[in-house]
Amino acid sequence: MDKSNIILKVENFKFSILDSVPKPDDKIAYILYRDEKTNGNILVITAQKPALSSKIRAGGFNRKMTISLEVIQVALNKWIADISGNYKFSVNLKISYRIKDVAFVFNHNLWNVDVMIENKAQELIECTHKKYDIESQIELENELRKELTNYLAGLTYLEIVSLNVLVELDERAKAIIESKLDTMANSIFLENEGEKASIEVEQKANLEIKKLEAQKVIEEKRGALRKEQAKSINSLREEMGEDVVAFLAYANGEINSIEFDERMQRNRNNNMMTRLSVLKQLADSGILSDHALENAAIKLLGEKDSSGGEMEQKAIPDNNVEQNEVFVEDTEEY
Repeated sequence: MDKSNIILKVENFKFSILDSVPKPDDKIAYILYRDEKTNGNILVITAQKPALSSKIRAGGFNRKMTISLEVIQVALNKWIADISGNYKFSVNLKISYRIKDVAFVFNHNLWNVDVMIENKAQELIECTHKKYDIESQIELENELRKELTNYLAGLTYLEIVSLNVLVELDERAKAIIESKLDTMANSIFLENEGEKASIEVEQKANLEIKKLEAQKVIEEKRGALRKEQAKSINSLREEMGEDVVAFLAYANGEINSIEFDERMQRNRNNNMMTRLSVLKQLADSGILSDHALENAAIKLLGEKDSSGGEMEQKAIPDNNVEQNEVFVEDTEEY
């Protein structure tokens, strides 16, 4: 029987009628057996599975083995080359387990489970030698973890407590990877900045388009207003003749009072109320300002006399004519 870290003690055993039944704690198990191992006649005693004294006496056992039930760890570190052979991976494994089926281990002489697991791990690691490049560190780690998990799952007599797989690069390989990552980060940054600038240009272009659209709407409204004003003037012109033109020309300073009188005299057939109506329509449509309206009204009506009688139309002084010129009195009633 080989020495291992599982077997803590092997001793002779004798059990008489006055002896107490062996009672192990949670950390160990007792195996009672005969030197001859006749027909696999053994008795396993644990804290969770105590034995009866009658069964011990009936077995005729003369040997007692103490087995460890504590967690055992297998640790392994190995360097392997990458696919190019220029760089290396450091593979670190840690496997923790404890004995679950004591009888199976005893009957199959599995006293060096740690060595068996370590040899299998070495074999799996060697299968990945020169298989991966330095950028496939994670893939190598995942393959080793998967293969070891499958292997350990077949060891049903063990309870696998933990499995840790860590793959690292040598310093030269780390420097190359870090340089590539920095280049990639810079590229992503520049790409993001380019996208940001492109978005800003697009936003500015959209703003200019909106400004142009707004200006177009304003111009369309102005044009519509001009058309409405022109329509109002044309309508008044059709209704009142040249009086409208005369009013506007005089109000805007395009003709003097004499020219205004001459034009008005040509249309004397229109009565006073009609001309007042013209003024009101011009004011309502916003064509004449209040000041221009006032001047035109004074020109049309003249100043009211103190007796409240008929209005006498007087000349409005004009800088271009002499002060002694007056208008002909308008004798039409209104």
